[in-house]
Amino acid sequence: TAKAVSVRLTNMQTGTTLKTIEATRRGADQWSAAVSMPSAGRWMLALAIAISDNDKVDIEAPIIIK
Repeated sequence: TAKAVSVRLTNMQTGTTLKTIEATRRGADQWSAAVSMPSAGRWMLALAIAISDNDKVDIEAPIIIK
């Protein structure tokens, strides 16, 4: 079970990175984060998942915002 989750979005065309958002725990294994996107296009979604005080998992994946 994750202790904390943060979300970061980077525009893949311009390299602009939005402010990192701390997700809110909604249930045992459910998290949510809301962001207002400045533009559509190709973005890199990065998740930082804290498993414990010493362990963190970083995941990145390209997404398309329409």
